[in-house]
Amino acid sequence: MTITRLLAIALALAQFGGADDRGASGKLHGRYAFSGQRDCLYTTGDFDQNGAVSLPPEGQFFRISAVDDGVTEFDGKGHTHQRGHSSSLNINAGPGSIPLSDSDFECDGTYRLDEGIVSSSRSCTFLNTAGPNRGHGGTVTGIEIQGRIVDGGRAVLQATSHPAVETQTQDTANGSVTYHRLCVRSGTSIRLDDGD
Repeated sequence: MTITRLLAIALALAQFGGADDRGASGKLHGRYAFSGQRDCLYTTGDFDQNGAVSLPPEGQFFRISAVDDGVTEFDGKGHTHQRGHSSSLNINAGPGSIPLSDSDFECDGTYRLDEGIVSSSRSCTFLNTAGPNRGHGGTVTGIEIQGRIVDGGRAVLQATSHPAVETQTQDTANGSVTYHRLCVRSGTSIRLDDGD
């Protein structure tokens, strides 16, 4: 994590008074606009509990950096729904390949609150709108996201406390490919309504 990003998070916590918002976790509900960054390692092999990669002889291993934005809805009863857009860059793409990819996604999941911290688990479907798999979709399961509720519940600052292995299935013109990925995320969500 860069010093600039750490300073931005510290400034946001100071501005929103995050340390005083533990009581805001009573009911998280409403629509929140979000924007965030995601950095993932992908493999057609697997990751062990320490994050070490086991790669088959013909396996793939690469890194993708992405920005995600959209709207998350919290129902106040532990269920969440999210719609958004993602723009990705394959850091390992070589000459002649297409490193950029865009997709629209929709996710459903659950969340729980504890002392001003929201933890959510979700699964998503997506459709590639640009890039090498344009017109093809897929799924992602095992997404775990944490965030601190700040500013009386009007905002959530998100960060990955410890990456969990996620599974992504990508449909292509030549069939389906399954990847395992480890991702770190950071982002901000701002409430769009009063959440009543």
